[in-house]
Amino acid sequence: MFHRLLLFATIFQLINSQYDKEKDECRNSSETCTPNPDDIIDTQEDLPWEERVNMATRFFNHKLVPDLIGLPPRSRCHAWFPGLLKPARVVVGGELARRDLFYPPHNMSWKYIPDHLYTVFLTTPDFTTTTNFTNWRQLHHLLLINVKNCYIDTGDIVLDYLIPQIVRAAGYTRYAFLVYEQPDRIPVPQIKRNGLNATFTLKQFVQKHNLGNPKFGNYFFIYYE
Repeated sequence: MFHRLLLFATIFQLINSQYDKEKDECRNSSETCTPNPDDIIDTQEDLPWEERVNMATRFFNHKLVPDLIGLPPRSRCHAWFPGLLKPARVVVGGELARRDLFYPPHNMSWKYIPDHLYTVFLTTPDFTTTTNFTNWRQLHHLLLINVKNCYIDTGDIVLDYLIPQIVRAAGYTRYAFLVYEQPDRIPVPQIKRNGLNATFTLKQFVQKHNLGNPKFGNYFFIYYE
């Protein structure tokens, strides 16, 4: 019995040490939103063509174009969630568990232009409240505006973080981060959710504030089990 308890204690210690290591890495990475100088560019034209094609292909393959946006992002943004058990990084087209998403993303990174402002959406096109699982629509889980460079804690919160809702009939549910470059600072609108959802679509907000097409993006899936 003693040996069994000792074995469990050793395993638990190893798991905790790995978790602490990953947590420290995320904490260190969140001190600056850019892991390396390559994340800073002078113009949007500096983005590699191969990366643009790859992102476009992924967004088309999983029908985020046209279900959510008209044109795909030019490049990838990175995002990290603190998670319940350990930090979780968003991999393009990867899968996350709901336990990874109990808390809002604590760090994001993209190839920003210094001193520019950005809008950040986390949204899904796969939400429904109807009993026959029809009338699919967007559900915004986070909306930040006036984010300087890519420091998300500098942004103004328009919509607070909403834990992703798992829709049983959807199977894999798509969630997308979309980052838009702002032409100017946006006055903070007074917006309240109508139940779970906001009272506007992504397209309406983008058109109202002249944001154009998303510059950066990423997406992941949650699977209903």
